[in-house]
Amino acid sequence: MLIFFVSQFLLGFVLASSDNNEVIFAQLDGKVQMECEGEGELFWRTKSNQSATEYMDLPAEGNEIDDNTLILTKLSEDQLGVYSCFDAEDNIVKSFTIEVRYKIKKMPASVFVNKGSATLPGEIVCTTVGHHDVIFRWYSRPEGSEPDSELTQICGSNGGEFNCNNDSEPPQLSEIKETEVAPAPAPFLERVSVVTTKENTGYTSELKIDNAQMEDRAVYVCRAIARESENDLDMDCEESPNCEEVYTLLRIKDPLAAIWPFLGIVAEVVILCLVIFFCERRRKQEEDKEEIDEDGYAGNNISSNNSLRQRK
Repeated sequence: MLIFFVSQFLLGFVLASSDNNEVIFAQLDGKVQMECEGEGELFWRTKSNQSATEYMDLPAEGNEIDDNTLILTKLSEDQLGVYSCFDAEDNIVKSFTIEVRYKIKKMPASVFVNKGSATLPGEIVCTTVGHHDVIFRWYSRPEGSEPDSELTQICGSNGGEFNCNNDSEPPQLSEIKETEVAPAPAPFLERVSVVTTKENTGYTSELKIDNAQMEDRAVYVCRAIARESENDLDMDCEESPNCEEVYTLLRIKDPLAAIWPFLGIVAEVVILCLVIFFCERRRKQEEDKEEIDEDGYAGNNISSNNSLRQRK
C-alpha cells in the first residue's frame, strides 16, 4: 500500500512538472515567442538545460519583452535551453524548454565535377544531427535564382527506399549494347540516385550523378523533413520547425576547357610568325629589285661613256 501511494505521488509530481514546463520545438534563425500568464509584474531568467540548478539573467541582446511575453528575435544555438518567468516572490510561474528536433549540416557552397564523370563519394551529402526520424527530399533550381524560387523535385527517400519522380527504371549495364557510335547521354533521372543511411548521430542522404552533363549545372537543394510532417508537401522550411534545408551549386567543367586558351595562344603566335615572314620576304624582294635597278643604271652610264670616247 505504501508503495502505491508513493508511486501515485511521484506520478502526480511528474505530471505537474510537465504541465508547468512547455517544450517548444523551434527553428534556428527563427523567431520564438513565450507567453507567461500570471498576476503582477513578472520577470524572466534562463538556464542551459533542465538539469542545471542556477538561473541567469537574460542577455542584453537577442530578445524582447512585450508585457509578459518573451520574444527571441533570431534563435541561435547558444539560446537553446530553459526560460522561466518568475513572480514577485521569486516563484516559477511557467517554464519553456526551447529545443530543435534536429540540425542539418551545411553543404559546401559549390561542387566541381568534370563533364562525363560522376560525382565523387561524399561530395553532395545532406547530414542531420539528432535522433529524430526524418525523410529527405531533393530539389533543383537554376543557377543564380533566389533561394525562394520555385523548386523542381528530383527524388525523395522514404524509409530507405529510393523514389524518383520518373516511371521508368534506369537501364542495367547488361542491357546496353556496345556500338561503334557513342550513345547519347541518358536522361537526368536515369543518371541520378540517392542513398540514405542512418548513422550514430543522425541520418545521411547522398545525391549521386553519373555521366554529368553541362545541363546538369544547377543548385541542388536538400530538405530534411520530420517524419510526422512527410505528407505536408507545401511546407515552408523558413517557418516550420519540422523542416531544415541546405543547398549547393554543382559546377560542370569541360576537361578540354584548358586546351582552348592554349590553342588560341598558339594560333596567335603562328599568325604573328607568318606576318613577320611575309613582311620580311617582301622587304627583301624590294631590296633586291632596288639593287638590280642600280646595277642597270650603272651599266648604262659606262656604255654611254665608252661611246663618247669612240666618237672623239
